[in-house]
Amino acid sequence: MSSKFVTYFRGLNSDQKKELAESCKTSVEYLSKQAALMNKDKTTSLFKPATCTAIEIFSNKEVTRKDLRPDDWMDIWIELRDQIA
Repeated sequence: MSSKFVTYFRGLNSDQKKELAESCKTSVEYLSKQAALMNKDKTTSLFKPATCTAIEIFSNKEVTRKDLRPDDWMDIWIELRDQIA
């Protein structure tokens, strides 16, 4: 679970949530639904890799790809393997 994303997303105002959704090429409703599922420990890897990257960039690395996909980030972004977790 990425409680970092849940906390980060809930801290955004409505305009910022719209901007994030646009950056991720999705809707605020989708991001809200995924945050709710994460908050209930329903899943760990909800987002596609491209969405994770967009969230990391938009959040200025407050929420990282590693945070969003803790179980398989090393298989997706092999260039991050050598970086400290």
